Amino acid sequence: MNQRIDYIIKHERFPFSVMEYIVMGIIALSVLAICTVAILHYKTITAGIIILVVAAILLGVAYAGIGSTMKFNQIQTQYNQLENEKIIQLCLAHLNIKAYRDNEYSNVFVCFIHNSRSDNRQEIYLIAKDDKVLINSNNNKGTDEGEGQIDFVEKIGLSIYITARDLKKRQWQA
Repeated sequence: MNQRIDYIIKHERFPFSVMEYIVMGIIALSVLAICTVAILHYKTITAGIIILVVAAILLGVAYAGIGSTMKFNQIQTQYNQLENEKIIQLCLAHLNIKAYRDNEYSNVFVCFIHNSRSDNRQEIYLIAKDDKVLINSNNNKGTDEGEGQIDFVEKIGLSIYITARDLKKRQWQA
């Protein structure tokens, strides 16, 4: 069994890697060091409480920021898992993007998008579940639009959303 995919399906986000834990630890140590210096400088209980509250808020924002890049985007479809798998295949074929299906999980698709300007490749994960499709990539730098490149997560996600919406409209008209 693939523990990473099990984790993704259960929690709908990527698991934290060692590097993310190291970054969060460095941020926490830096904030705590600054707090310690500030508390020693001001030497009042009120200032200490305010500094600790601000530190807690900063640490929470840092954790949420790092965690938000790991979370999968949900595309609500109102279809079951099997129908969502078909929608994913239809959209990827329409966009001319090749996807690989996981050997153990028929509802997990992985697309490899190669960057023409570097040797890097982006892995886009699509997971069909009941009533939704999950999508995210291992590219934690956000969109590539600043570099003049297409954001494939947005492009694929929009295609899935439009296809599911149009299929629902056709069902209501029939």
